[in-house]
Amino acid sequence: MAVKVSERVKLMKEGFMELHNRGMTIPEIADYYEVAPWTVYDALQNIADANGVARESLLQRAQKSHVMTKKTLKHEAKVNPEELSENFSKMIKDVDKLIENIDEILEKEEEAM
Repeated sequence: MAVKVSERVKLMKEGFMELHNRGMTIPEIADYYEVAPWTVYDALQNIADANGVARESLLQRAQKSHVMTKKTLKHEAKVNPEELSENFSKMIKDVDKLIENIDEILEKEEEAM
């Protein structure tokens, strides 16, 4: 008796390698194709045979490529040494002032006792 395969499972089998090579895990691939993870695991041998790879290699997560995009580049900050030095000096002055204020408060509390 032939087993009927749904359209989603057929699509998953065809597109598995691309998503796997992008670094997606089996549960992520299952979510992508809206099938149960066990359905993907069940199809791994057929996928491996069709692509000439070992089933075990499909169980491991492929390395995601580290492509620099506008979004990731946006977070890179250029450091201006002069500005950094000025900010650091200001921060030290602020901390010194804070310590002075704390010392004054402690002295007043000791005098009050």
